[in-house]
Amino acid sequence: MRIFKAILLFLGIYFSNVDLIAQEVTKKILVEHFTNTRCSVCAVRNPGFYTALNQKPNVLHVAYHPSSPYSNCLFSTQNKAENDERTRFYQLYGSTPRFIINGEERSSNAVQNTSVYSTFENETTPISVNIGLLPSGMDSIKVNVVVSAIASHNLTNLTLYVPLVEETVNYSAPNGEGTHHDVFRKSFTGINPIPFAAPAHNGTPYTYKATIAKNNLWNLDKLYALAIVHTSNKTIVQTEASALFDKNVVSSTDQEITSHPLFVISPNPANDMLFINSDKATTISHLNIYDISGKIIIKLTDVNINNGIDISTLTKGTYLARIYQEDGKHVVSKFVKQ
Repeated sequence: MRIFKAILLFLGIYFSNVDLIAQEVTKKILVEHFTNTRCSVCAVRNPGFYTALNQKPNVLHVAYHPSSPYSNCLFSTQNKAENDERTRFYQLYGSTPRFIINGEERSSNAVQNTSVYSTFENETTPISVNIGLLPSGMDSIKVNVVVSAIASHNLTNLTLYVPLVEETVNYSAPNGEGTHHDVFRKSFTGINPIPFAAPAHNGTPYTYKATIAKNNLWNLDKLYALAIVHTSNKTIVQTEASALFDKNVVSSTDQEITSHPLFVISPNPANDMLFINSDKATTISHLNIYDISGKIIIKLTDVNINNGIDISTLTKGTYLARIYQEDGKHVVSKFVKQ
């Protein structure tokens, strides 16, 4: 009898863990790169790093430019305080180049080869992040971040860091580098990450919104934002990148909510509840959910998006959510029900 009970207990734990893992999403890999345009060692090490990085197109990357050991670096002088503070966050201030992958340091030699990323591949996380970037008035840029828990977890206190990044900058630097990739420009969250309580599984997501002024030094068409979620020990739980900034966006038709800055749908994949975050209103006039054959499965009117949308009756599979705004325009998003 004891053996039988032990077997049942083992099977219960095993299948519970399998179910938990199945609900999680892939953890993105992020390289935080600390470099300097006057650093000759950087000019030697960075080409090999970028050659390896380019073979991993799904790896995210941001390059900070601290003021030490070279205080006259152009990108550093344009935002010294925030470049330096991110370096100090990882206790790296004073030398370049340095490399942090998902919160862990790797040497300049290690990042010359794609094998440096193998340790971080195929990891999963219970945290899903969506991020959108959009104009705010004539002279500002707004970011919307939604952090959701799509599986059970033991996470408690998390932090969020949201850097604004310029995809490529052409500048003939003193160290010989001419093209600079994913240059950190400004932090939406200030010099330090901001703390928040981890959302509960299928609970209300954590949302963050912030606005910063445009800068004439930036190429607006090449800007995007990253949402970096840390644990208290600086381990990265999840990272996500927004689409490139579109200075002409006001509203749109038939764009996916997950990449549309006016609407952010989460979590995706989803279990029992679906949440929609919007800058425009707390209610939407109509919401239709379709299966892949085009059949309407759920039809709602006057939806208060703060309450979330119950999708517990849906079978597992892929669906389309079509959101109708008051002006009759609509946006469409694909999501997966687990």
